[in-house]
Amino acid sequence: MMKYTEAQKKFIREIAPGRYNDEIAAAFNKKFGLSITPAQIKNYKNNHKIKSGTCRRRKNTGGIFTLEQQDFIRDNVKNRSNQELTDLLN
Repeated sequence: MMKYTEAQKKFIREIAPGRYNDEIAAAFNKKFGLSITPAQIKNYKNNHKIKSGTCRRRKNTGGIFTLEQQDFIRDNVKNRSNQELTDLLN
C-alpha cells in the first residue's frame, strides 16, 4: 500500500478537477519521480472522496462499428426493425 506524503496528497487534490486518472498519474509521476498507476490514483480518489468531474472515456473495442456509428445506432434503434436500422446506417 502506498503511503502518500502531505505534498503528494495536496498535489492530487489540486490537479484532479477536470483530469482523467491517467493524466493525474502521469503528472504525479513526473513531479515526484514515481511510477504509480492510474488505478492507484483511482483508488486514492475513491478513498478520499475526490471527484474529477470528468465523464467516462469510451473505448472503441475494435468491433465492426466506429464510435460514431455506435452513437447513431443507439440514437436511432428505438421502434425500428433491424432492417430499417441497417438501411439508415448504410
